[in-house]
Amino acid sequence: MTEWRPKVSVVVPTYQRAQVLARALDSAVAQTYPDVEIVVVDDGSTDDTEAVVARYGERVRYVRQTNGGVSAARNRGIAVSTGELVAFLDSDDTWRDDKLALQVAYLAAHERVGLVLCDLFRSSGGVVRRMYRRETLPHDGQVLVWVLRDARLPPSTALVRRAVLDDVGGFDTTLRTAEDLDLHLRIAEKWEVGLVEEPLVVLHQEGADRLSLASSTYLDQMRVVRRFLSERAGRIDAELARASLFEHACACARGLAWEGELVAASRLLAEAARVARGPGEAALVGRLAVTVAASAGRRVARRARARRL
Repeated sequence: MTEWRPKVSVVVPTYQRAQVLARALDSAVAQTYPDVEIVVVDDGSTDDTEAVVARYGERVRYVRQTNGGVSAARNRGIAVSTGELVAFLDSDDTWRDDKLALQVAYLAAHERVGLVLCDLFRSSGGVVRRMYRRETLPHDGQVLVWVLRDARLPPSTALVRRAVLDDVGGFDTTLRTAEDLDLHLRIAEKWEVGLVEEPLVVLHQEGADRLSLASSTYLDQMRVVRRFLSERAGRIDAELARASLFEHACACARGLAWEGELVAASRLLAEAARVARGPGEAALVGRLAVTVAASAGRRVARRARARRL
């Protein structure tokens, strides 16, 4: 039997990332998998992005477009590329050199799986932590029940069949952030999802120029979850939908509180309280409310000190 060796298209969206882009591209061109095309979609940068890409010659294709956001850039890359499989690499992330080889091998062995993910390292402030995807995806296959609880999908960890993107569509260009979460939900609804339990990606979060801005991400995440559940009302188990809304509201409220967005955090806690069931969920909302109140108190105290200076 002939070994399956599909072409993999690597889509690299970028905007004003000339200073880190080479690090990402070096990891892409170093892949041990033999049949790879790399497409950089420059979303209207005014820095030296084009010159950085030019150093790679024919190994990397450069496509420029008017600034339209990361979703539009990824969709453009999907449209101009030709691989049977598509991988996404954010321009400030890096891959282990066997990332594509291991994920292609997984898809070859699991013909019904449309999307395969992997573990990752998060690097921030000199601290590197491994993130285990099995904590949120306990098994491979039909995973919508788990994705509805935690739909986060770092795009750099994904390898997807083009047929899947043709089926469910690409990234939602109306979303400033959380576009990856939206795609993850739509794929998990119709296709099986798998996982390579190896840390094949490093997400570098040292700078303030991530494509996804934290506060916006939490608000867009709730928008995505509400829309997904609303459009499928009656088709998704009512208790699962309630639990999904509760868990995302709590998680996003916690994140917004950390970012200092206390009014938005309080609104999400009120939403979580409305759908909470049982003493455990009520207690969680209470603990988060205390956290938000404490954050508000510290902010008021800081402002008072500043006025006295």
